[in-house]
Amino acid sequence: MKFLFDDEAFSFEALRVTGYAPYGGADLGEVIVTARQIPDGDEAAWHRCWKQTAERLHAAGMEALRAGHRISARESLLRASNYYRTAGFYLRDHPGDDPEVRLLSTRVRDTFATTAELQPGQAAVVGRGEQGQAVVIMRPRSDRLWFSLQHHWADPVGLQGAGGG
Repeated sequence: MKFLFDDEAFSFEALRVTGYAPYGGADLGEVIVTARQIPDGDEAAWHRCWKQTAERLHAAGMEALRAGHRISARESLLRASNYYRTAGFYLRDHPGDDPEVRLLSTRVRDTFATTAELQPGQAAVVGRGEQGQAVVIMRPRSDRLWFSLQHHWADPVGLQGAGGG
């Protein structure tokens, strides 16, 4: 199926990024505008254009956050996170050694972690991994249900309450 590109792989990846739109992770207009700047099959242009779109939204999200507009910040940063991930898709030659891959990965995590922190009662950054990356969990709005889920996660099969722990 052709979607914005003749190149099958680019078409698929453009459709994939667009698939996040119903969840706030993409905007169809942004996808179309970005895709129009990328020649079919040009992986360097793919990286450059998606990174530029991500950087624009990242900056807009941080500006919104500084101005106290938490919802606008959250929405922009979620899309930026997805677009940073999309920008790095074709950087596969040496991903473990590529500083650009590390930069994009860090930005994906950081923008997503900030988005999570801006979710009202739904998400929390619960810690940092060995390399400083955010560990994010989604949680229900209800504190009562949250307490219940914490108990079940700590004892997923109920052994402690059945004489097994």
